[in-house]
Amino acid sequence: MMFWFNLLCFAGILLSLVLIARRRTGVAKRLTAGLIHGAIWTLLWFLAQPPLWLPRETKALLHSEPLARTELLAAISPTQLQALQALEVAGNGFTTDALRDLPPVRLALSPDWDAEAWTLDWNRELTLGDTLALEISLVEGPATTRSLTLEDPFGNAVDSGILSAENPQLVLRDRPRIAGRWEYRVRIEPAESAVATDETTDAEPRSEVLPLVVHPPERPAVLLWSARPGFETAALARWLRQSGTPAQVVTQLAPEMVRTETFNEFQLREAGLLDADTPFDLLILDSRLWPQLSPRQRTRLRTLASKKSLLWLVHNDSGTGFADYARAQGMELRGAAAASISYQSLPGSAPTEIPELKLVSFEPAQRAGGDARTVVGARDLYWARVRPQQSLGFVFFNNSYRWQTAGFANEFSHLWSQIIRQQLAWRGTEAATRMRAPLPRTHQRTTICSGDFSASQPPELFSLAIENANPDKRPLPTARANTDTSGQCYDFWPQQSGWHESDDGFAFYVFDKTSWPEWQTRLARQDSMGMASARLGTAEKIELSGRPIPRYWIALVLLALLTATWWRERIYLR
Repeated sequence: MMFWFNLLCFAGILLSLVLIARRRTGVAKRLTAGLIHGAIWTLLWFLAQPPLWLPRETKALLHSEPLARTELLAAISPTQLQALQALEVAGNGFTTDALRDLPPVRLALSPDWDAEAWTLDWNRELTLGDTLALEISLVEGPATTRSLTLEDPFGNAVDSGILSAENPQLVLRDRPRIAGRWEYRVRIEPAESAVATDETTDAEPRSEVLPLVVHPPERPAVLLWSARPGFETAALARWLRQSGTPAQVVTQLAPEMVRTETFNEFQLREAGLLDADTPFDLLILDSRLWPQLSPRQRTRLRTLASKKSLLWLVHNDSGTGFADYARAQGMELRGAAAASISYQSLPGSAPTEIPELKLVSFEPAQRAGGDARTVVGARDLYWARVRPQQSLGFVFFNNSYRWQTAGFANEFSHLWSQIIRQQLAWRGTEAATRMRAPLPRTHQRTTICSGDFSASQPPELFSLAIENANPDKRPLPTARANTDTSGQCYDFWPQQSGWHESDDGFAFYVFDKTSWPEWQTRLARQDSMGMASARLGTAEKIELSGRPIPRYWIALVLLALLTATWWRERIYLR
């Protein structure tokens, strides 16, 4: 098509020049007319193929607001988009989902980020009796002094504090007393001191939702098997008995002498403690027990970790056989210097008040992503691989019993509760379901992952947000994403805020798109920085031709020349 158009323009120029040359006028007039007619046909050709004469733009500015959900590139023309070498992100950044559709160009972050940004962290799922702890940190932007009040689901204020430049971190706590799905609220308003000094004239009081799932207390059956009597295992057995956990404690007193105790209505198991039909959910074993085990028991241990949870209390004299077992399980241990460290178990407790923990002369040789850990400084107190087909953990301290004798029973309970809760995250029946997004919002991509999901059959997700919103329990549409360490993942786009539920009973909360603007700002900035650090586009500076002249400029010049030609040659038209 362009070939015939080009041929037409070329023929038109030749015909015009021939006709002008045959006129009986002066040479100057014929030369001027020839130039004008040539320019007209050239402009007509430029309308179809604009010349690349304007300087090429290599950077475009993307403005964002904390809650903006508009199309990112709506203000950038396709012509400009082809020319870009970099996109500068101004305002408060964009989420990864918004940025992933950008062209393959580099991102440059504008330094003028001035909105307030927070980070939030709370235990969204806990067992009845545990404490809810909401930690809010001011990380960027102007430090507006605010008063934050935590309200329980019944509207009662349970804790409060001030968030300001002088106090950029705040922890609000409560202990739920009823199991279920609850919506706490955080009331945010100007602090009285700030109002008195007119510091926060634009800060309006508001309330944000804080969803929480409180599970009924579980009663996992626990086996504590020790190679010899000791203070640590005695303190742990006493704690298991006081916690109400069904447990059996086996202590090797001599080569042919074993002491067995059961707690909290557990039925005594005398043989086959390590068999496939063992009734225990968690097996806490002394590493010095390894030489005393029979070859059959050692074989059972190598396969038991895929069905049960194994937690080893590591000692300095564990022996090479135990180290070989750990290496065969893909969790190699290496030698380390024995050390004593201070550990601050609970906020508000001074480290110097709690007796130091004595670490054994072993540590993880190589950790994997997703491993559960409790770390102090550069040393691991606890290390575990809790995932499908692998539930194996190691404890590297052996004198936490001193916390009980020194009057720190609560700290002792908190430390071991954390370890056992992580160790039992995988119970051998189904993988834990998890959400990828820390703040799932309406009309945004939300990814849910589980080892129990099928690659061929997507999970059924239901909206429980609003009464009668989904009365016939029709599943929400999902799209398969990919796989990760949690198993198969699926994407969906929730249309309503509130509680949602998968067909396996996993409940999660979807926030309204305007919820927690300070937290959204922080997440958008983190996503923008992550995308900016990725190698998008070419790193080398390349030479680019100019960008095309806009067609309306060419049309205006063409119209002006046609008008001038008509005015000049109207005498010939008569």
